Amino acid sequence: MPESHDRSEKHVEDHEEIKEAEKQMGKGEDDAEASAVRTVTKEQSRKFETEDDSDTE
Repeated sequence: MPESHDRSEKHVEDHEEIKEAEKQMGKGEDDAEASAVRTVTKEQSRKFETEDDSDTE
């Protein structure tokens, strides 16, 4: 169980870092938030697909 908690913390940290970077590049709060959510979701999806693919081998 701690592993999933660690991943959740990592996702939150990634989200905040991406959001701040987007804001520094001139995006507004709402656009930065949306971009951060999309990016973290995309990364989670890719990681899940990679883990799923390695389970079938």
